[in-house]
Amino acid sequence: MKICHLCNYAPNESGMYGTVKDLVLAEIAAGHNAGMIDTVANIEQYGIDGFMPEPLSFGDDADIICWHHAMCETWLNDKQKNIVMFLHGTPEFSFFTELNGEDRPLSVIVGAANMDIPAAFVTFWGRHVPFWEHLLDRPVHRIQPPADLKHFPVSERKPKDNVIKLAIVDYWRLTREPFQLLTAVDVLRKMQPIRVQLDIWGAPNPLPDAWKVALQRLADAEVLRLHDRTLTPWSDIYDKTDVVLTMAAEETRVVREATAAGVPVVYGRFGDVLGTGYCCDASDAKKCAATILQVYEGLLKNPKGQRAALHDDAVNFFSPEESVKQLIPIFEKVLENKPEEDKPTDEAHFKPAGRGGADVIVLSHHQPEMTATCLTALGQSLAPGLDRLLWIDNGSTDEEHKKIQEELPEVTCYGDQLLIEIRSEDNLGFAAGVNLGIRQALVDQKCEYIALVNNDVEVYSGWLVKLIKAMELYRFSAICPLTNGEQPTGMATMNGLLPADLQIPEETIKAGDDPTNGPAVNRELWGRFGTRCYICNKMLSFFCCVLRRRAFEEVGLLDERLFAYGEDNDWFARARQAKLTFGVALGTYVYHEGAVTAKMLDGGPEKLKQQASEYLGKKYGK
Repeated sequence: MKICHLCNYAPNESGMYGTVKDLVLAEIAAGHNAGMIDTVANIEQYGIDGFMPEPLSFGDDADIICWHHAMCETWLNDKQKNIVMFLHGTPEFSFFTELNGEDRPLSVIVGAANMDIPAAFVTFWGRHVPFWEHLLDRPVHRIQPPADLKHFPVSERKPKDNVIKLAIVDYWRLTREPFQLLTAVDVLRKMQPIRVQLDIWGAPNPLPDAWKVALQRLADAEVLRLHDRTLTPWSDIYDKTDVVLTMAAEETRVVREATAAGVPVVYGRFGDVLGTGYCCDASDAKKCAATILQVYEGLLKNPKGQRAALHDDAVNFFSPEESVKQLIPIFEKVLENKPEEDKPTDEAHFKPAGRGGADVIVLSHHQPEMTATCLTALGQSLAPGLDRLLWIDNGSTDEEHKKIQEELPEVTCYGDQLLIEIRSEDNLGFAAGVNLGIRQALVDQKCEYIALVNNDVEVYSGWLVKLIKAMELYRFSAICPLTNGEQPTGMATMNGLLPADLQIPEETIKAGDDPTNGPAVNRELWGRFGTRCYICNKMLSFFCCVLRRRAFEEVGLLDERLFAYGEDNDWFARARQAKLTFGVALGTYVYHEGAVTAKMLDGGPEKLKQQASEYLGKKYGK
């Protein structure tokens, strides 16, 4: 079996890299063709103990793709890939990380489950299983976590009866920061005539002011020493330590390696831990200090026996070979029972009931006939009492404006559904004009989605509800449909990105070039793909794009210094910085004439593109 693991080198942030390395080496020892791809670092620069990552091409023909960190965009969109997702982080950490806007792990994990990308989910910790299964509504397999037993031999260190050497080695992050342990160490310092020494490896650098205050008492008492753990082999850290302290409630990599080295671990909170774990409630500083002292005194009485017993625990509970024995049947079941892709055959499932409202924004400049046709089709596709059509007349003449109004009786007679007209006497440009509509949409608290649609776009049956359904399944912040030609989401362009099993037939692409074939092309693509999406990590186009309201609240409006072109490049660059995700709905099609307004403006499309490119180059320093 060929097994490819996708991970990232992050020695200061997690034990993921070392854990994956242990699995890969054990898989190789079991006769499998296994390797790891580093999704972040330069593979020529990093490696652990002579273990070097593989190039990206290693995963092209892999039987199993193990998703530990980032995932190759092409493989995410390839239903032939058998992907198994490993849930490394604690549920609490994943939640608070997303809550604080640092990253979006929960959205990524739930989104992957909703679109059935992973064929299986795996975790190393039993207490996480109920939470993940409830959140994902999918079975979650639990295997034992591995530790490199050969690299962490039993420590020969003999503790001194007048000095207790403590160490905190975990990376500091939410739910793990050792604030309460520091108080327990300070209490311990005052309990006995022995000297206490606390070494903290991997504290934040620079140290935040709040931590300087919390650590001040220990620093003044000459108890505390801070270290950069990346400069010291971890085996050396454990060889200098009597007791490891942690706020984890599971067998983190630090816990497993300390146990393998025969170093006892005191947990600052209770958890379902394997082997010899000493749990206490660190919020009760006196009891926590007493637990640390008790563990230390037991080590003094029989250091060799204590350390041997701990190492035996590691052999029994953290053997990489046993981890792989538990893992391979999961992989085999994935290969045997790969489900057929479920494709909806009609649009009955995609009714708008239960979703939030959408405001559809259309900007026009002259072109009364085209604009009236576009607005009429859009109005007929929206849900009365739920959606609104915001028409921004951007510098048309009075005669043109009146002509459009006269063509819209059907749109304005939808009862509770409103056609809102916003008129500017001058041509403000695309960004400033569209922003008039976005500001209006953000005032309406019922509006959850904002759609930007060019007036040279033809939409077809169910376009909006299908895009919203796909957006919700994939947890996207923005989504575009397929369109004609070689535009960014044109069928011809997308064929250059899609895997072999998702290629769009050439006859369908050619048919899409004729707008009279639009409804038929839309039906064909829906039958072929349903809500299937292509996950796009770069940018989309605002020719026809549905975005979440909160995406604009997080990223901001369009940059009004861009008159025409480049607005989407700029906005999606900011969206990527905000960790938002987006994609292309393969089962929804609209026709886009393209550049109709730009051809009427001074200089035409080429001059406008050049001006936008120069501005963006200055803005982003390129």
